[in-house]
Amino acid sequence: MRIGGTLRGSLSKMLMGLFLILGVAIGLTVNNIFASTETGPASSSRKHSSHDIISALAPRNTSEKGEEHLSGIQPAAAASADFDHISSLAVLPKKGDWRKIMGVEEASVLITGVAGFIGAHTAIRLREIGHKVVGIDNMNNYYDVRLKLFRRRLIERAGATFIQGDVCNGTLIRRILRQFTVTHIVHLAAQAGVRYSKINPVTYGEANVMCTIRLLEQAKMVKPVPPVILYASSSSVYGRNVSIPFKETAVTNKPISIYAATKLATEHVAHAYHSLYNMRITGLRFFTVYGPMGRPDMAAWMWAKNISNGDALTLYEVSGAAAGGRGGELLRDFTFIDDIVMGVVLAIEYSADYAIFNLGRGQPQNVSLLIRMLEAELGKKALILRNPLPAGDVAVTFADTSLARKCLGYEPKVSIKEGVRSFVKWFKQYSPPKLPRNLTYVNIDPDSHPGSLGIVA
Repeated sequence: MRIGGTLRGSLSKMLMGLFLILGVAIGLTVNNIFASTETGPASSSRKHSSHDIISALAPRNTSEKGEEHLSGIQPAAAASADFDHISSLAVLPKKGDWRKIMGVEEASVLITGVAGFIGAHTAIRLREIGHKVVGIDNMNNYYDVRLKLFRRRLIERAGATFIQGDVCNGTLIRRILRQFTVTHIVHLAAQAGVRYSKINPVTYGEANVMCTIRLLEQAKMVKPVPPVILYASSSSVYGRNVSIPFKETAVTNKPISIYAATKLATEHVAHAYHSLYNMRITGLRFFTVYGPMGRPDMAAWMWAKNISNGDALTLYEVSGAAAGGRGGELLRDFTFIDDIVMGVVLAIEYSADYAIFNLGRGQPQNVSLLIRMLEAELGKKALILRNPLPAGDVAVTFADTSLARKCLGYEPKVSIKEGVRSFVKWFKQYSPPKLPRNLTYVNIDPDSHPGSLGIVA
């Protein structure tokens, strides 16, 4: 088995292919095409719950949300309760009866990027509800490999199969698809981080676009029926869209970061494979995910660490022009990991013919609220430095989740107060494991330190 393999071929050819793909993504308008006929919410008797690592946390109290509803911005649950924007779609995404199509009763799910934040939680949850799980991850060092090892051990303890390898390795992927009779692929492997994409754009083109194509090439050849594909997109594809909340039908042809451009390119590639090969494919646009086992380069972890150590944290702010006339603090649609995983599980059950869904909380908050809640849970005050928003970052994220609610029955439940309490409890208890001497992993860029760049809100 090749571990941490790299793409072959000349750099010039790879770049040419990447730019052609990105050109398609940037030049086209994403007015999503949803095929087939209208269906109602997916029915499920399964109850979503936190898994073992956070099972001892305080019970949720949805009446004690601790959230701030900002003037002029209405929570998505109220703003889109009548599903107004859904009427603009010709038809809703058609639900697929994957059990009948595949001739099985339980799913066999391949998760790429399984040692990542969302991947690990998804794997554990799928095992809890009885599905088979095999995961692949190259264990790269974009951030501390010890955290990925920590997640890996929990994944294996839950009964999932872990394979260390490269999703770009077509031979390996083909072997996995056959050996495990995969019914669904949850494609979460990607190079994350808006700011690092400016420093190392080629890595993003390879990991986010080219590896996705290689994966789909293998999936399309599975007989008699290709597996259902779900892939991770991002709220970053909306760019500086000033029409809020963000709807899946919004025009998304102006990404403002390389990371966003690669995610948009992935959406177009996915649609092409659906159109050419009749593959069932669903894109999931995640909004500002946080929670236990989260990435250390994201706001909740970085700020918790800074507050705990007495170090200053950076709070970015925007001018009125950059925020579409609304200056001041950033707004983020903070979404707890349990709610995101619930959306992924529901999307697996739905197995749409073709769809793109927003998965977010639908209630954006001033990022300073996250700081205040971290202060309260950690019992320490933050030292705050205020700087202008870097190029490539957006001022607002705000998910309209009405389509996911209508089709999937998606209902995010965890308030930011409850979510921060859960994260801080885990953060205080987390102890990095020792790296085995024989552990190998991919060094994505020996000349830079991407983990120190941060994605601060």
